[in-house]
Amino acid sequence: MAFYLQIFFKNGECMKRNVGIFAVVAGLMFFIYSAEAQVSFGVKGGISIANQKIGEPTEPQPGELMPTYSSIEGFVGGAFVHIGIPLVPFSVQGEVLYTQKGRKRVFNPTTSFGSIDAMSTLTLNYLEIPVLAKFNIPLPAPVTPNLYIGPAVSFLLSSKQRLQLKSTGLWGNTIQDTTAGDVEYIQKNDFGLAFGGGVDFNLFATRVTLDARYTLGLKDVYKRPADAPEGEGDPTFTNRAWMVLFGVAF
Repeated sequence: MAFYLQIFFKNGECMKRNVGIFAVVAGLMFFIYSAEAQVSFGVKGGISIANQKIGEPTEPQPGELMPTYSSIEGFVGGAFVHIGIPLVPFSVQGEVLYTQKGRKRVFNPTTSFGSIDAMSTLTLNYLEIPVLAKFNIPLPAPVTPNLYIGPAVSFLLSSKQRLQLKSTGLWGNTIQDTTAGDVEYIQKNDFGLAFGGGVDFNLFATRVTLDARYTLGLKDVYKRPADAPEGEGDPTFTNRAWMVLFGVAF
């Protein structure tokens, strides 16, 4: 597994460290499984509220108008495997999720000639693979609260950018609404950290799960020109998302 991941990622030492993390986790999961651990499979789905963290390379100049950013709502869903470790309140959970992330960018300049209301909505669709270490809080059955944390690697499936523009001024009013797919300047993969908590309800042979998490992107979403001077260029953007998920395991 680590061999193929290292072939896929060729972005320097950071990606090599990411591959190492997942190799260790994969080995741990195999060890636990071979020790007759309690294994269950399930599906889950829910909603996400996503935005992007902006790191400005320089302070805005006096009089310079800066855009504002806000979140978008999306869908998240997929399958998971839960591996319980006997006799201890710890478990490991691997997931394969379809997630939607992105942001809205609003720009409203006003001049003596008129005004412009422009909103750009970027939607990024990922295949996300979190590997979570869970601490289960012992309580009387059938309720089991838990806290979890772990790395998450994401592969870009598709991207879409919608531009809504409304201008008023000396030359009349203009309204535009265009959508473009496969945005060229988006990185093909992402890496981050997922952490949160939830509650499991054990109902006969079925386990119902409800959890909320925050995913913290650690990699710039956008590609940078190879010849850009170090420390200069456009701001960096990293993914952020809140997710609420409901699942069923068997």
